[in-house]
This record gives sequence, structure tokens and C-alpha cells, in this order.
Amino acid sequence: MSFHKAIKSGKEHRKPFRGSKAFDYSCHNHGSCPWCLGNRTHFDHKRRSVADERMRRWELDLLEDNMEHWTGKGDEAIFVGDRVMDTSTDLFNLTVVEISGDGIAYCEGDDGEEYGIPVDFLEIQD
Repeated sequence: MSFHKAIKSGKEHRKPFRGSKAFDYSCHNHGSCPWCLGNRTHFDHKRRSVADERMRRWELDLLEDNMEHWTGKGDEAIFVGDRVMDTSTDLFNLTVVEISGDGIAYCEGDDGEEYGIPVDFLEIQD
């Protein structure tokens, strides 16, 4: 016996579906229509977006605060305090002072001059 016949004959005691549930089967409990799915998972989406933002901030802080070395194209890692040379402009005797998360090494020359050089252009000086 179908659901509607059972209601008419009095053998079914469930209430008939109302609103959008009456004509769209995907809107029933645990449905997959975008509206019902969004309502049901709103709390989860809200918590995930907060967690994603915290993770992004943590990664940025880690890159900015704790950047002590950089491994570029070559096998050698460049550390803060290393003596390096710039291969693009032939600058020698540079000391790495700081390395930013975007791959720029801030170096200081023997004369006290400061340079911002992409790490890919640096070689460790022997």
C-alpha cells in the first residue's frame, strides 16, 4: 500500500510531508538539495573556515619568524650567518642577516651596505 493510500485508510499515523518536502524527495531528512545540505552543515563549515584561517596564520608566522635557512635550486642550504656571493652582480663577501619567506635574503657587505637578493642568485662562498 502506498503512503497516501495508507493515510486515507487510517492505517498510517505519520504526518504527511509539508513544504518543499512534499514535492521534492531530495529535501527529506539528510537530503542532498543545496539548501538543506547547507542548513545541515552550516556549523561544520563555520568551524572549518575558522580552523583554516588559524592554520594559514600559523604557517605565515612560522615562515616569517623562524626562517633560518633556505634550500633553493641547488643542494646546498643557505643559513643566516653564511658568507655568500651574488652571482647576478658579482658581489662578494656578503653575510646573510635575514631570510624572508618569499625567498629574499637580506645580506650585509663588508662595507656595511645592505642588499636584498633573491636566494636563487646566492652561492656559498668558501
